[in-house]
Amino acid sequence: MKSIIMFVCIIFFSNTLVLSQNFERKFVTINKRQMAYRTFGIENRKDNEPVVVFESGLGSGGGSYGSLFPFIQKSFAGIVYDRNGIGESEIDTSIKTDSDVIKRLQDLLIALNIKPPYLLAGHSIGGPFIRLYSSMYPDDVCGLFFIDPTDFMLTAEDPKSVAEALLDSYKKCLVSINSK
Repeated sequence: MKSIIMFVCIIFFSNTLVLSQNFERKFVTINKRQMAYRTFGIENRKDNEPVVVFESGLGSGGGSYGSLFPFIQKSFAGIVYDRNGIGESEIDTSIKTDSDVIKRLQDLLIALNIKPPYLLAGHSIGGPFIRLYSSMYPDDVCGLFFIDPTDFMLTAEDPKSVAEALLDSYKKCLVSINSK
């Protein structure tokens, strides 16, 4: 766990090779709805290097992460996006559940050909979303980074596999970090 925290701190708070805040907002159509996103470092990413996927809080689009970008190394890759109905992404009334939100993120990553492993960073309600993503797609996630997350608890209705998937994700991330 200390390795994960150290890795994230080094990446986010390194003062060398900083990325400029100026990066272009783009749009892609997923399930007939336009979604806004921004990427950085994707074009220079090597195979199997983690890409950070920022999941914003309730009512805030991906732009709420803007103050972090000057501290992210240029060599690091990431994506920030607006969930449907937030920021500049179109509303999609077919999204009814949290699982639908996660499926839409997966569809976005596939459409943009952004391959795992993903280091998911979730702020506020983004915290439970990244936890759910890691339980639905455990092989794609190398780590989770929570920023003031909404309180969430596993309930009796949640499958035991959710907790096991999280543990597996952490182990994979540690192996990935320690092997470099």
